[in-house]
Amino acid sequence: MNVTRLLRRAAVLLLCTTPLTPAVAVAQTQQPAGPGTPGSPPPSTPVEAAPAPAAEAPPELVPTPPAAPVMPPETPPGAGAPPPGPSGPGASSTTPGSGTVPPVFGGAQEIARPGPGPYLSDFVDTRVTFALTDDDFLADAGRTSPSSPILDFGARRGNETFFNNLDRRDTLRETLSHLVLYRHLPGYFWGVDTEAAIVARFSFFSDADNGRLNQAFRDDGSYLRTSFYPFGDTSDPTDLKFEGTFYPFNTVRYRLGYLYDISWAGPEIFPSRGVAAPGAKLQVSYNKFKWLGGYAYIGAKTARLLDERINEMQANWGGLGGVGVDMLQVLSWEASGGFFQRGTNPLTGVEGQPVVGYGGSTRLLLHLNSPRVESLDFRLMRNDLATANFFLQNKPWASTWAFSLAAEFTWLQHTLQNPDQLQSTLRQNARAAALSARLKLWYFQASADVIVRDLAFVLFNRPGFVPFQAFPGDEKRNLLGAGPGECPFQVQIGPCTAGGLGSVVQPEVLFATGVSAYIPVIRLTPAVIFGVQKPATFQGFLPDSLRSGGVPDTAGSQTVVVRNATDVDILPCAQYETRNGVQECIRPAVVSPIVTTRLAVKWDLSDMMSILAEQVITVDRNRTELINDVDGQNSTRRAFYEADAPQVLRNLGAPSLPMKWGGGLYLQSRF
Repeated sequence: MNVTRLLRRAAVLLLCTTPLTPAVAVAQTQQPAGPGTPGSPPPSTPVEAAPAPAAEAPPELVPTPPAAPVMPPETPPGAGAPPPGPSGPGASSTTPGSGTVPPVFGGAQEIARPGPGPYLSDFVDTRVTFALTDDDFLADAGRTSPSSPILDFGARRGNETFFNNLDRRDTLRETLSHLVLYRHLPGYFWGVDTEAAIVARFSFFSDADNGRLNQAFRDDGSYLRTSFYPFGDTSDPTDLKFEGTFYPFNTVRYRLGYLYDISWAGPEIFPSRGVAAPGAKLQVSYNKFKWLGGYAYIGAKTARLLDERINEMQANWGGLGGVGVDMLQVLSWEASGGFFQRGTNPLTGVEGQPVVGYGGSTRLLLHLNSPRVESLDFRLMRNDLATANFFLQNKPWASTWAFSLAAEFTWLQHTLQNPDQLQSTLRQNARAAALSARLKLWYFQASADVIVRDLAFVLFNRPGFVPFQAFPGDEKRNLLGAGPGECPFQVQIGPCTAGGLGSVVQPEVLFATGVSAYIPVIRLTPAVIFGVQKPATFQGFLPDSLRSGGVPDTAGSQTVVVRNATDVDILPCAQYETRNGVQECIRPAVVSPIVTTRLAVKWDLSDMMSILAEQVITVDRNRTELINDVDGQNSTRRAFYEADAPQVLRNLGAPSLPMKWGGGLYLQSRF
């Protein structure tokens, strides 16, 4: 009789505790039990998990001092989540107050999405910005490029500076979000862990030229990843592990280099706008010992580009690899390199010849009381509670200190047409270097950056000043960018000369430093950033693409300021001479340094929302404009831009200055 009663009770208990159909989690589920608990899958830890809030770096000030943020230690997905609910015999299937039903999916317990709280949807790293701005109080609409209308609502790109967020691809003023459909499940086999995500980026903006509303939607690094831990414990991210990461469409987060602004080998390495560039990466890492850890990886990318020889789309391959060693969790050294097919050359004389690019990067990093520095834009996007907390606008400051110092160098080459012998190609060198320092001391932080990029590096993805063609004289220049008797990098120093080989090509040199302090009592963060830049320049006879743009007075050797691949200024000539009825430049202008100061105050209203007020003052003697000539012949000429002083100062006799004065008031939410 007792046996019969026991069997009935067991049957009732089984029916009450076993779900009849698969369920979908709508809130935070119980976390997997620790290793060794019967019936629980081992917890898993991806390599690039989102940082835990408790160990985060200071919040992004801002304007953020140019920098690679000091990243917190990587932790397993779900770190910082609510504690697990009750488990074991007799425990309820729903955690009290959470409304959670443990899902059944493919025979294994799913790591479910968190429920109500700071994590509300599948949208991650969402920024919503409302702005009242004017990027140049001293200029009228149509006088500058881009045009600067009077004060109105909307963020303006003219308020962005050359030192803004050197370690991020965005300005952090955008209105955008990332849809991240993410799954992370333990594997069926010993030491296997799996995860995957579709990552889509949405952004909304107004066109600076016509004011129309625009939007963009694209893949932003969707991936699949499998990891194998030979010792079986997938909860230890420092243990030996082998992993493969596969990008089906876009390798924008899989790059070479370390500081984002001088990184390379993203999908743009294949010179075709918007081309799909899927790829794969295989990596092994081991960081169990405090005194020594490291990683190594190899990978590949592909893209389809037009083959000029057969007039058909052809597959192009690229190979990547890298290693890194961290000693005593204080000093790390990293190196990476790659070789890429970049289609064929379309220029007459070398049409159909293959274009290849290759090179390497290396970095030495000293990091005291802080983890290894890495740009957020290199990390995989995830959708868990730790990620949601990390992307909040305002995060708590830790009363501690940290310091990092990084030195980085990149050297590249690619094959382009030789402009001195149009039937041949040559290998053009491209170089970049950076020195970055970061200091955090309780509620105070400071940064300093020095970056050098030669013009070939600035235009590497184009590729070339004239696409697919090297600079005149490159055939005779050495690895330091100098020909016989020329100065290294064409910079006039001592008895050497600059020029003499058909063109003078000078690098960009940038210095920026910033300080900020957080006042916790009133949640206020004042900041100041100062920067000086000598932009990259080309001096020589202009290519037809620039001379045919309706710009007057382009005969003879000219100086062109190249801020990036699409932003150039042709400087007015210092001295003209009329030859055969044509005004020809005989003494090109000399580029001047650009000086910019940004003053900002950020006031935190909540964990996700802030008000930012800023002013940006720039003195740039390289800005130009087209004005009506005074000869009465309805002609135009190029001139250096000079802003009119405010009326109050003009009444006092203040002169015009080559100055831009902008600013704005921003209300931004980030979550």
